[in-house]
Amino acid sequence: MLFVPMYLHFLGAEAFGLVGILTALQAVFGLFDLGIGATLNREMARLSATASDGMRERDLLKTFEAFYWSLAAAVGLVIMMLAGTIAHRWVHAQHLATSEITRSVAFMGCIVAFQFPFALYQAGLLGRQRQVMLNVITVSITTVRSAGAILIIWRVAPLVELFFAWQAFVMLIQVVITGLVLRHDLPRPPQPSRVRLSLIREMWFFSASLAGNAVLGVLLSQSDKMLLARLLPLSQFGYYTLAGSIAAILWYVINPISTAFYPRFTQLLHTGDESRAVNTYHRACQVMAVVVLPVAATVAMFAHPLIWVWTRNPALADATALTASLLVCGTALNGLSILPVLLGVAAGFPYIITATNMVAAAMIVPAIFYATRNFGISGAAVVWVVLNCLYILIAVPLVHGRVMTGEMWRWYGSDFAVPVLAAAACGGLARLLMPSNLTVAATVAYVSVAATVITVTTAAVLPHIRTMAKGFMVPSAEPL
Repeated sequence: MLFVPMYLHFLGAEAFGLVGILTALQAVFGLFDLGIGATLNREMARLSATASDGMRERDLLKTFEAFYWSLAAAVGLVIMMLAGTIAHRWVHAQHLATSEITRSVAFMGCIVAFQFPFALYQAGLLGRQRQVMLNVITVSITTVRSAGAILIIWRVAPLVELFFAWQAFVMLIQVVITGLVLRHDLPRPPQPSRVRLSLIREMWFFSASLAGNAVLGVLLSQSDKMLLARLLPLSQFGYYTLAGSIAAILWYVINPISTAFYPRFTQLLHTGDESRAVNTYHRACQVMAVVVLPVAATVAMFAHPLIWVWTRNPALADATALTASLLVCGTALNGLSILPVLLGVAAGFPYIITATNMVAAAMIVPAIFYATRNFGISGAAVVWVVLNCLYILIAVPLVHGRVMTGEMWRWYGSDFAVPVLAAAACGGLARLLMPSNLTVAATVAYVSVAATVITVTTAAVLPHIRTMAKGFMVPSAEPL
């Protein structure tokens, strides 16, 4: 996030819009995952709760590797072949040369290809609950990737294709390192691992259910980018991409929590410890609320001054603030609903979410067309908010109709409604009381104090968070 203003400075809003194209390509071609990565995650978590000798884990990894690396090569080749078509017919550039866009899309093909093996190795480490190890790799590589990109476009040449070439190179390094770490972490088997197609046949139904959800999920989450890239000038799409980058701040806190608790849900449900599973579920949901809601309320309420401080560009803040606020609200709702959805997947019912996705998928494309034509990029952001309201209203009851059937209203009350109202009320009041014409330093100070107050208020209304806070002062042996 710190480097985004530098990217905009060196490359411009139009070139930055190509980052949105990359995001859309990653989402679309990620459909070919077919749910295998999430299946490996669940299997690794389940096997870690047993006295496994490591043979099945290594056979699973080798079998899925054969599929993923073949898929990576095919996807990368397809995108490279389509690079010219995308540059000529899909992207509406005013200043960038078509040849620059073509080369950039070709490098995007490499990046998208490498995401497949990385997703596999990442799923394996997460299933084995090696989040800290994975985070060390991710943080280190992300720092190198971001800082290196700035150095290249600053000291070599401000060319967008160089930016994507560097991203592809660093992505390859990340794949190699993550794969080696996962192999080292797995138990040593009594005999060499081998490809076993029978393992895929055993889990095909679960994987197919996840794959179906992935198709619908990408349609729902990426339709805005794919359609707006076609409907809007690239500069306007760049503003939407910037607003989306601001909303993406929430994923930096949503993903660590969801990826940490999903294998834990799987372990507890597999061992049949219902009491601990219920307790862990509500603690997890309240941890999600206390982390997501203060960030969301702060960014949504103070989007304009934050973008102004971040970019020092008042016109850019005017163009993106409302869209960013709406996207942040929608993403926060998505984050709050994700743990109930993952609970259903961990229990072996991934098809539960399919019903919600199918309803939303029937609405999303016409809604984006209408909203964008009539209200511009802010209209598309409203669609994202409405979509995630459907998850709260439809997906959560469907999950609790099969898993932890007596816990739905407790989730709606203690885990959702109370913290949402507390964070929104506190953030709204702080925004109304904010003085006008503050300096940059005063704006940062005021927003920081407001964020602190919102966080404390949200934490105070969450019973599990209060208990956990007391535990820091009086340590408890009870684990999450």
